[in-house]
Amino acid sequence: MNRVSYIGPKRRFFQWLLAIVWIGIPFIRSDGRSLVQFDLPNLAFYFGGALFRIEEMHLFWLLVLATLFLFLFLTMALGRIWCGWACPQTAFTDLAEGFARLIGMRVGNHGIKGNLYQQGALHLLYLLIALLAGFSFVWYFVPPDEFFGRLAAASPGFWPLGTGLLLAAVVLVDLVFLRRLFCREFCPYGRFQTVIADSATLTIRALPGELERCLDCAACLRACPMGIDIRDGFQIECINCARCIDACRRVMARQGQKGIIAYTFGTGGRGWRVLLNQRLMLIGLLFLILAAGLAYNVSHRTPVSLKLQRAPALPARLLDDGWSLTFFTVHLRNLSEMPLPLRIVAAEIGGKELLLKGPDNLTLRGDGKKSFRLGVVAGNPPPGAKGEIIFTVYAGTRKITESRAYITHVEEE
Repeated sequence: MNRVSYIGPKRRFFQWLLAIVWIGIPFIRSDGRSLVQFDLPNLAFYFGGALFRIEEMHLFWLLVLATLFLFLFLTMALGRIWCGWACPQTAFTDLAEGFARLIGMRVGNHGIKGNLYQQGALHLLYLLIALLAGFSFVWYFVPPDEFFGRLAAASPGFWPLGTGLLLAAVVLVDLVFLRRLFCREFCPYGRFQTVIADSATLTIRALPGELERCLDCAACLRACPMGIDIRDGFQIECINCARCIDACRRVMARQGQKGIIAYTFGTGGRGWRVLLNQRLMLIGLLFLILAAGLAYNVSHRTPVSLKLQRAPALPARLLDDGWSLTFFTVHLRNLSEMPLPLRIVAAEIGGKELLLKGPDNLTLRGDGKKSFRLGVVAGNPPPGAKGEIIFTVYAGTRKITESRAYITHVEEE
């Protein structure tokens, strides 16, 4: 008899892997910082040692849009696989129920029963899970070494401590009072998934033509954490956890037969090929375009932000040789953490370099910014016309960034 393959161990391994990755990322250091860190006071985000500032918000929106389309694609293709395999709600509840069984408690769809000592041990586990969930989130904003240092000095800070405790309280209430009830009655994702699912979406069902082999043992029903009978067809409460598949395989293996419940893409028996439909492929294509755009912009991001505006307190004036002198306020910001020696060049369209009056050579410290006035000597445009100027910032001979500005006609006094 062939060896039976069970899905449960793979699902539990995946859940533990995700938990280790989520908790472990803030502990991994890159260039002296956590691998992923949000710096709210400075409106910055660190990823793999690279610094991203609020000035690069377009990258954030590209990431949000790419993530949204990936979410839509995976939901349309895999249904509620997130709920059964990756959702923290499911993982926390699975851990609590597994611990309850380990210490001899009775676990059912309507609650976990046990004596006072068992209940006390279970609620202690609830508290530990809640605290770890709450403060692992905080560690993405306050790195663990800094957080524990503050905690040891009895000055953790109001918002890190308050945020961690608030999130822990939410998780604790969920574990004590809701657990599977949240998935069954309140989870918005389950309702949303039913709206965008189509005939190609991955579901769990009793295979057509196989139900006559059913022994009516109800093992699948007893194994289902949501309390549904998968033999009745697709139901919104199903979280694609595959416990019913394993239960059926276990029973049928004793009869020398294969299970009658399985994951299937769609209902036509075409397998994964049913995913090759226009709607799913269009969403996948949009995701790839956005992901490629994000990768391109990140790889070509400039380390310096340059913004220009006319200096209102210093009106432009006409020089004796007929040229005009126009003043601009220059705002420079070093988006990297390394000091940069910078040179500013202004030129007309066509490449003729213009004379600058002011600090056109400077060194900008890492993560530093500077604002100053800079005068540009250029040809006086005709009345009613605008002259376009290109300001370019160089670091040595390397072009860093550029910005366009305009000068207007100056009347002779």
